[in-house]
Amino acid sequence: MKKKIVTPLTNDVALSLDAFKYNNGRLIAIILSLLLMIAGGICAVFQGWLLILGLILLIFGAVFLLSFTLFWPRLLANISAQNLAKNPLPQDTAVVYLFEEDKLTITLERKGVSSASEEHPYSYFNKVDVTECYFFLNYGDAQKNPAFPVRYDAEVLAFLQGKGLVLVEHRGKKT
Repeated sequence: MKKKIVTPLTNDVALSLDAFKYNNGRLIAIILSLLLMIAGGICAVFQGWLLILGLILLIFGAVFLLSFTLFWPRLLANISAQNLAKNPLPQDTAVVYLFEEDKLTITLERKGVSSASEEHPYSYFNKVDVTECYFFLNYGDAQKNPAFPVRYDAEVLAFLQGKGLVLVEHRGKKT
């Protein structure tokens, strides 16, 4: 197999990465907001200051629940915009991937700057995160190393799975 895929680095790539990166935290926040609402409901049954505490917990729980369910797309876009403000993507930049039988060549192309390339065997990568429009090649410690974004291609994903890479599906999950 020999296939070339060009992935322009756009805000869409960052939003796609943030969508699955923050999904586990989102689920924890939903659970905590439900627990706040349950605790508020229990406290609201009593009289005096427990009633006031219960109402406050119910309100906070409802606001958090709405933030992480109904308003999640807006909150995610805001989080992604903040991340892009801290670490902006270079303009007019694309990553070119050449998938070959025994290696992957990654070339960073930027307008007005000479290209930089590196080659890696497929054993270099430890997993592939698959989203609707992209898949991300991960290597080493995910907290320290960024993932390589690649435009979605079913043929390449099947090839990578045949090479023994673990595919982690994030498609179809509510983000």
